[in-house]
Formats: sequence, C-alpha cells, structure tokens
Amino acid sequence: MNVQGRLLSYLRPYRGKLALALVSMVLVSLTTLAVPWILGRELIDRVILAKNLSLLNLIAIALVVLIAIKGLFSYGQTYLMSFIGYRVITDLRNQIYQHLQRLSLSFYKRKRTGEIMSRVVTDVNVLQEAVVESIAKMILNLLIIAGVLGFIFYIHWRLSLCVLGIIPLLVLTVRRLGGHIRKFSTSVQVKIADISSLLQETIAGIEVVKSFATEKQEAKRFQQENIRNFRLAMRRTQVVALLSPLLEILTTIGLSAILWYGAWEVIRGVLTAGKLISFLGYVSLAMKPLNQLGKTYSLYQWALASAERIFEILDTEPEIKELPGAVKLPPVEGYICFKGVSFGYDSRELILENINLEIKPHPQW
Repeated sequence: MNVQGRLLSYLRPYRGKLALALVSMVLVSLTTLAVPWILGRELIDRVILAKNLSLLNLIAIALVVLIAIKGLFSYGQTYLMSFIGYRVITDLRNQIYQHLQRLSLSFYKRKRTGEIMSRVVTDVNVLQEAVVESIAKMILNLLIIAGVLGFIFYIHWRLSLCVLGIIPLLVLTVRRLGGHIRKFSTSVQVKIADISSLLQETIAGIEVVKSFATEKQEAKRFQQENIRNFRLAMRRTQVVALLSPLLEILTTIGLSAILWYGAWEVIRGVLTAGKLISFLGYVSLAMKPLNQLGKTYSLYQWALASAERIFEILDTEPEIKELPGAVKLPPVEGYICFKGVSFGYDSRELILENINLEIKPHPQW
C-alpha cells in the first residue's frame, strides 16, 4: 500500500463524521456557486435591465439566507474535519509510541535519540497540519472548481474553452513543482533530525564537553548543521514561493482572453451582459481555489515526506519476537547461572564476551 493509501486507512474509524463533513463541503460549495449566478444573471438581466423592484427585494433576502447557510455548513465542515484530523494524529501518535516500546534494543543502538524524537514530534506535527487543514481545503476547492466548470459551460461553452485551455498548464505546473517540494521537504526533515540528535547528544554529554573544553567545537558543529538546514529550507521556500506567482500569471492570461472574447460576444448580441458578469464572477471565484490548490498541494507533498519517515519506523520489525503458541512461563525456583555467555546487539561487535555469572536467591525470598 502506498503512502496515501496508508494515510487514508486511518480515516476508516471516522467514516460517519467524514461523510457529514463532505456533505457540508458540498453545501458550502453550492451556496458559494449560487452567488455569481444571482448577481449576474438575475440582478443584471432580470432586475436592473427589466427594472423589476419586487424581484430585487427577493434577491436581497436570498443573498442573506445563502450567506447564513454557507456560514452554518462552513462551521460544520471545519469542526468535523478538525475533529477527524486531530483524532487521526492522536491514533497515529499512540501507534508510534506503542511500536517504539516493542522494538528491540538494537534499533535504539542504530538510531540516534534525536532522530527518533524528530520523527515522532516534528514529522507528526507536519502531518497534523496537513490532515487538519490541507485535505479539507483541497476537497472544498476541487468541489468549487468542478461547480464553476459546470456553470460556465452552461452559460457559454465556447467561452469556457478559454478556461479549459489554461487548466492543463496549471496542473502541469503544480505537479512539476510539487515533486521538487516533496524532495526538498524530505531533505529538510532529515536535517532537522540531525540537528535534534546533535542537540540531544551535546546536552546529555555536557559534562564531557566542559571537561575537555570543547564548547567552541560543539558550537561550530551545531552552526554548520544549522546552516545546512537553512539552505535546504530556503531551496524549498524558493519552489513554494514560485508556485503562486506562476499560477497567478497563467490564470491572468486566461482571464484576459475571456474578457476579450466575452465582450466581443456581448457586442455581437450572442451573450447578454448579465451572463457575461456571471461568467466572469465564476472565473474570479475559481481563481482563489486554484491558487490555494497550489499551496495546499505543496503542504500535502511536505506531509507525504513526513509520512514516509513515520511509516519507516512503523515498518521496522522487532528482531526478537515471541514465537506463536509460546508457553507462558510458570513460577520458577532456583537461581540464575551464566557460563561463558557472550552478547552483542550486532554480531560483529560484542558487548559482553565469555561472562560467568551466578545469582542466588535472597534468603528472605
């Protein structure tokens, strides 16, 4: 199962709340999509041009009701998605901690403490932000964009082709830059783990550092790691910062083409002014979700990089396992005796070699 599939599997216990959140998102998108239609098609063509005052009152009331309904369901989807997101992260934290308790001591010998803590704390926090914020925004924005496409094709299908012409470029831009964001995000998370490990080792061994007067050397090591992390973070920031302007330029090009062709159709009498206003309203409505999709997609890629590091720990199997059908040890009597015992976490490096030890029970036992 890929990373996305494994993340989605954590949503299964909350299918009911997720369904309610999706229904709320659909209703939020529908109320959002109704506003441009009312302001353009109804207000311009059927009220202002027709001088229909009674319909004007109905439109004013309808707008207030729509915004109230939108606010209600927006609250519902925000609350439900936050609940689901925080519960998923809570479950994941519990699973990671329980799994860490089961792992063999050899795992802790190979992995640095700071690296383990970075994955449990930093990577989970990144994942929490993505689950709580990005997924909800991504779904809502996709619903609005899908609705916008439906309405603009209903209004004027030829004019809608100008919009469709720009969408492949937007998708290609997001996918290409998203891959770079994920790569740099992985590098940043690894470097944060290195910094955490260095900090933990230095603090734990501060007596040794001060005994050998190596404070300056340790400070220089930390500074070097910190600078490397800064450079990687700035490379990721460059890609993220480039995404929004590119999307805005592409959408502006498409909007300019729509304005020119739409105005030409109104002059020819093929399209009414109200329909053009509605069309432009829907296109403007789609611009914010398109830009947000780029930002949420970049955060989603960052979260996937963190999820890979978390699942790497969860996929680590204990080296010492209890055999299936193992017999429970009954109360024993006697004493402990080791003769010629050797032990090591790694067969190439023994910690104890040829140890003889005898432990007799205390007389009061």
